[in-house]
Amino acid sequence: MKKTQLTTWAARAFLVCCLTACSQKEVSLGDLNVIPLPQEITEAANAAPFVINSSTVICYPEGNEKLERTAHFLASYIKEVTGTEVQVSTKAGKNGITLSVDPSVATAKDGYELNISSEGITVKGNTEAGVFYGIQTIYKALPITEGKTLASLPAGTIKDFPTYDFRGFMVDVGRHYFSVDYLKEIIDILAMHNINYFHWHLTEDQGWRIEIKKYPKLTEIGSHRKETITAPGSKEFDGKPVSGFYTQEEAKEIVNYAAERFITVIPEVDMPGHMLAALASYPELGCTGGPYETATKFGVFREVLCGGNEKTLQFAKDVVNEIMDIFPSPYIHIGGDECPKYEWERCPKCQAKIKELKLKSTPEHTKENQLQAYFMGEVEKEIIKRGRKMLAWDEILEGNPAKSTTVMAWTGIKAGIKSAQLGHQTIICPISHLYFSNPGYNRLKGVSSVERVYNFEPRNEKLTAEEKENIIGVQGCIWTEWTKDSVKMEWQMMPRIAALSELQWSNPEKKNLDGFLKRLRHQLDLYTLNGYHYKQDIEDVTMDINPVGEGGKAAITLNTFDNAPVYYTTDGSEPTAASQQYNGPVTLDGNTVTVKAKAIRDGRESNTVEETLQYNLATMRPIQLACTPDPNYTYKGANLLVDGLKGDDNYRSGRYIGIYGENLDATIDLQEEKEISAVTIGTYLVPGDYIFGLTGIEVYVSADGKDFRKIASNTIPTLEKGSKNNVLKRKEIKFDKTPARYVRVVGKNTPVLPKWHPGAGKKAYLFVDEIEIF
Repeated sequence: MKKTQLTTWAARAFLVCCLTACSQKEVSLGDLNVIPLPQEITEAANAAPFVINSSTVICYPEGNEKLERTAHFLASYIKEVTGTEVQVSTKAGKNGITLSVDPSVATAKDGYELNISSEGITVKGNTEAGVFYGIQTIYKALPITEGKTLASLPAGTIKDFPTYDFRGFMVDVGRHYFSVDYLKEIIDILAMHNINYFHWHLTEDQGWRIEIKKYPKLTEIGSHRKETITAPGSKEFDGKPVSGFYTQEEAKEIVNYAAERFITVIPEVDMPGHMLAALASYPELGCTGGPYETATKFGVFREVLCGGNEKTLQFAKDVVNEIMDIFPSPYIHIGGDECPKYEWERCPKCQAKIKELKLKSTPEHTKENQLQAYFMGEVEKEIIKRGRKMLAWDEILEGNPAKSTTVMAWTGIKAGIKSAQLGHQTIICPISHLYFSNPGYNRLKGVSSVERVYNFEPRNEKLTAEEKENIIGVQGCIWTEWTKDSVKMEWQMMPRIAALSELQWSNPEKKNLDGFLKRLRHQLDLYTLNGYHYKQDIEDVTMDINPVGEGGKAAITLNTFDNAPVYYTTDGSEPTAASQQYNGPVTLDGNTVTVKAKAIRDGRESNTVEETLQYNLATMRPIQLACTPDPNYTYKGANLLVDGLKGDDNYRSGRYIGIYGENLDATIDLQEEKEISAVTIGTYLVPGDYIFGLTGIEVYVSADGKDFRKIASNTIPTLEKGSKNNVLKRKEIKFDKTPARYVRVVGKNTPVLPKWHPGAGKKAYLFVDEIEIF
């Protein structure tokens, strides 16, 4: 990223003149309200700040290597942000920052206390890690001056500690390899956000990335694939070989680099599924003996490790033991997800093992799922022998695993609830909120993408107080099917990782999106200072359109997360600094119009945001629903159906209302009698996600809003097998011209999912975007 001019915190930073020991120089004041927000901040309103200058000394206890290293980290942070070089010593100075460990500080592990006065700063942690988090707060509280002014911090006290002991972030290197140097950069990003676990996903169908000395073919063969599919659903391949793996020494180098920043590296070797690269290397490990090939496509494959082969189980144990030799982590992750049982159901060895173990299918657990639980249980014994804990994805719950297994709940919010209720220590990382690389959820842009992370609550209200204690951590994840380079990696991470850090660290009772967004500007400037690439659509204008209440008029509201100046046009032209500046809601008169807006910060322009209001008789008119939208897909409610905006390519974007197991039933007040002859309804179809279309439309009219008569109805065929996902459909019903003031529209939902669907017999979702009346 080209470094741009950085803005300081306008609300907090100011310039004053003060006399330092060396010369008279201006001073900029920082802000203690950092990301993640500390648990308790008390500022001394009338006290003088602490000013950092060339005589400042960072003092650490003699003989404490961890705090010596932390002191040098702080000195480098100060130099980076302020341009000032400070000293590091075991002897305290007058204008000093003193680091120390005090077990009595804070009530939770790794807590710290930060005291700031004009004479100095003390950072006390109840562990060395606590001190490290204290200096991260100093780092992020400093104003970015780059040597143009001296930096200072407000006088006051911070008492802080993490909400969760486990604060994780996962990066997959199986699909695409990333260099050791770049992984170190990622670890630095995690440290900035007080994240203490780096989950390193090392093996996949598409590549085996870690050296295992007992099985050299895993990297000789399994670390290579001949090419890669070009896009989801494509049949084309790029013809470019992909390879790369980490030697055991390189892995230890990553472990040590992370440990210096109080981050533990959790290795993952995914088994018994997602093992095509291993099967290509050692075909005898599979049910059929192959031949196998390192996967060139992405997805879930039938070819998995043979669950009934003792040699395969020994392979798994051998690999896990070498992994434990490399990684001192208390957790060893062995996957357990997405393991189809197709081959196991047909494999003589698997069926013989099932018979030997006397496994029988139950309504909750098939015998093959129980075989997987046995397989992983045997591997877990190996892990427990060495004093470690086994981590696995939530599919392991399908086989009734031992309570000693720690579960990562990824498939959805319900998985985390189930795991905690079953008594497992659980780490929350649902695909719906914390998979930063997921193509569906990644289509959320700007503030909405951050909001989805920030407003998520890991400890679900359906859990009892005792069950909530089983939620031990929160994790974000990046899978690299479509992530080949560092820029895209960072776009996916930032700024959502800032929101994640507050879920993991800060007091959930103080969670406030507006407050977070006010603090985000400085965090983005720190990203830029470090050369990180955050997704810049966070700086785009957010446009909100709502009815005024009569005459079909609309009120347009334009906002930015940091209150940057916004310029707009309503004639379709491109906005510039010479266009109308936004100063408050803009009222439009009820005609089709295109609104464009952009923010301009110190001459740097955001992307242009554009919306076209397409008017019909229903647009911006009062609407009431006699159905209940799903709370997860209600967004701003019924007005979405008459706001003049057509749906986009993402049913989670807030442009649709989602209804589960009910018909759409909406009544629109045209506010005066009109002649009508047609109604159209837009729906979004994703049969793979249980989202089906309309099976019929009914139209009713009334003069008084009480007595309605039906004037038209039709039927629409249910979706057929093979129907595509992510399709926007508009259905129309026409009828003779009819006078009406009130129009009731009923859109018939698919009653139940059809026999061909995997969820046959279950209720269907109906996603609706815009009702038009002509």
